[in-house]
Amino acid sequence: MAKTAQFSEIGLWCGMITRPRMQDSHRHNEIELNLPLGDAVTYFFGARARSIEPGVFAVFWGAVPHQLVQCAAETEFHVATVPLAWLLQWNLPEAFVKGLLEGQILESRNQEAAAADRLRFQGWARLLAGGGEERQRIVLLEMQARLLALALEGPAPAPRRRPSAPPDAALGHAEAMVRAMAKGYARPLTVRAIAAAAGLHPNYAMAVFKAQCGLSLLEYLTRLRISHAQRRLLTSNDKILAIALESGFGSLSRFYAAFERQCGTSPRRYRLAARGR
Repeated sequence: MAKTAQFSEIGLWCGMITRPRMQDSHRHNEIELNLPLGDAVTYFFGARARSIEPGVFAVFWGAVPHQLVQCAAETEFHVATVPLAWLLQWNLPEAFVKGLLEGQILESRNQEAAAADRLRFQGWARLLAGGGEERQRIVLLEMQARLLALALEGPAPAPRRRPSAPPDAALGHAEAMVRAMAKGYARPLTVRAIAAAAGLHPNYAMAVFKAQCGLSLLEYLTRLRISHAQRRLLTSNDKILAIALESGFGSLSRFYAAFERQCGTSPRRYRLAARGR
């Protein structure tokens, strides 16, 4: 996937995917801003396939495992990310932030804003390319304003969706297995039980899932559990042990090992950093 992108030292990112291709399932701790133009893009997002229509400004939290599965080669696809810690400091409406942390894709219903959004993404990339704290601050302020405008949009009917192309058998099997994991990650799950949700032999199920998502069933299951734990660490004052057990980990030591491997820090430090401590 070729990209033209600009980065900053605090993790801001902005760019355009110029030759889209499919990607492995992945996760990150930033808020991701998407704007496809020309054609829709489809993600395998959490437990379902989700399409973002052309001209729709969409936002989601990258901690939810996601994977680009459909994107036309000619699609102009703008993407930006902003660190979650910054978003949490912006005092955006509680319902908006809650929706992001619960794993929703939040979309703008203002189709007329597409041209302006395109200019915004291009402007952010140019500013970050120039370097310096002042340009970075301008990007952060403009992102904050755009997200606040999205949060304040009044209720409106969802845009009409074009019918999606039917998924091939392998993708359908993978989606069935992800749905089973998303529904049952809080309790012990075996490969056999996950494979049964797709009607497959366990060995074949593991091969199909690896080919479609780029990681094993157990790795994906762990990512779902870590994603849940991150949400609970940010939105509750519950003890870390309680969050570990609620997220499907059998012991605190296993939770700490998986969390540090996935997030690069301990659950306690993660919670404190998000709260500016």
